[in-house]
Amino acid sequence: MVRVEFAAFRHGVPALCAIAALTLALACGEPEQSAPAAADTGGGAAATSDGNLFASTDIGPGPDGAGGGSADRGLDGGAAGPIADAGGGAEEQDAGDHGGGVAAPDAGASDGGQGDAGLGPSHDAGGDVLADAGAGADAGTTDAGTTDAGTTDAGTTDAGTTDAGTTDAGTTDAGTTDADAAADGVSSDGGAPAEKVLRFAALGDTGTGSPTQYKVGKALGDKCKQSGCDLVLYLGDNFYDTGVKDENDAQFKLKFEDPYATVEAPFWVVLGNHDYGSGGAGAEFLKKDFYIKYSKKNPKFHLPDAWWHQQKGHVHFFALDSNSLLYGDVLAFIIEQQISDMNKAISASTADWKIAFAHHPMRSNGPHGNAGCYEGAKAAPIPQLCGVIPVASGNGVKAAYDKLICGRADVLITGHDHGRQWLSKAASGKHCKDVELLISGGGAKTTEVETKSKGGYEFNPFHWQDADKAGFLWVEIKGDTFYGEFINEDGQVQFSRSFLRTP
Repeated sequence: MVRVEFAAFRHGVPALCAIAALTLALACGEPEQSAPAAADTGGGAAATSDGNLFASTDIGPGPDGAGGGSADRGLDGGAAGPIADAGGGAEEQDAGDHGGGVAAPDAGASDGGQGDAGLGPSHDAGGDVLADAGAGADAGTTDAGTTDAGTTDAGTTDAGTTDAGTTDAGTTDAGTTDADAAADGVSSDGGAPAEKVLRFAALGDTGTGSPTQYKVGKALGDKCKQSGCDLVLYLGDNFYDTGVKDENDAQFKLKFEDPYATVEAPFWVVLGNHDYGSGGAGAEFLKKDFYIKYSKKNPKFHLPDAWWHQQKGHVHFFALDSNSLLYGDVLAFIIEQQISDMNKAISASTADWKIAFAHHPMRSNGPHGNAGCYEGAKAAPIPQLCGVIPVASGNGVKAAYDKLICGRADVLITGHDHGRQWLSKAASGKHCKDVELLISGGGAKTTEVETKSKGGYEFNPFHWQDADKAGFLWVEIKGDTFYGEFINEDGQVQFSRSFLRTP
């Protein structure tokens, strides 16, 4: 049984511990792939507390142990059908992204050969899809180097402007911009406004220290050098299997510094259930302090707190601690601060774009499934029983996303399932309202994705998905246009798509 560090509890211990013991037992099933023997996988005793266990986010087991990831795999079934823009496959018509105009090919997506023909309207009015996988990359006009160092945009760290280590989760840069953000969109000669551009990558579930992680890291470095990366979203499960033992753990070098040595951009970090230890159950809540302390030593690893937010140019990013949100369905009071802080921050933001990122997905065709039904196909193989397991089901994550993200953000980018997916909101009746859902959890290994309804979790219509190769997501936001590319470990663009923001 996993030891739960509830040192701060003084009242209601028997009842709460009973709930925690039940849910953690359910969540600690099949473990993730262990790191190589050379890696120090940590998992030692938790750090000493400052006496305020829940001051920020010292909460919550994750469900990944219940479902369990698998080791690197080859062709494990469930892959999407032919990709139209990679070899002339069938194009889908994404009419919902065109605001009543003529439907255009959706960047070659195949949806497993089914397409999205006849989709209803969506909020992406006027969105224009780029059929050419390489189109819109603007490789010759990158913003490389504009990463918030001090006030000059000359460096590669956020050390000058991010309040690292002293951030109050409720006030971190709320409604404000970085030093260079104030100048974004203004030409140097005071003439016509320059076009606002931000470029970033996103990848998660990376922390294996395996050759695959290093291969993806090289491909990421090459892409950032070629096309530009102002930052990289690091989506959790950064250190398998049990997180780090302190801020000096050798895993920081093996699984972060060395694999991404060629990436000259800061990594904006969220934590996953494996980062919180307990073999993936995520119950060693004080481990978050180790990552925050390390971030003070290495500004490339940007983690001011377990949950936080920051604006870069015309894009406001909201980093959620989804590992703690898992507990929200049974111990709601321990996530109240995060919900309150992020609700205020999202409401106050005046940025053109609002992008949330976290470890656990809202909806996914991977083996973990949809929030509110995580692990449903394994633990409850009939839909009627989906979501009955406290904590492990992800009801707390779903409730938080429904409140904070759905209908309020433009994009949610997550990991947890080890593949890459771009889900289709226009074709889904249960999608997170008005939000583009992207999953980029194949940063070091892959697990299958489903192409039809199976077991307790529901199939989600998609523009594209793949779990045959590891890889990452690269994004350029130019003005009101979001353009994304899914790139594999070999540096090949497998899929691209764009859409317009609804003002």
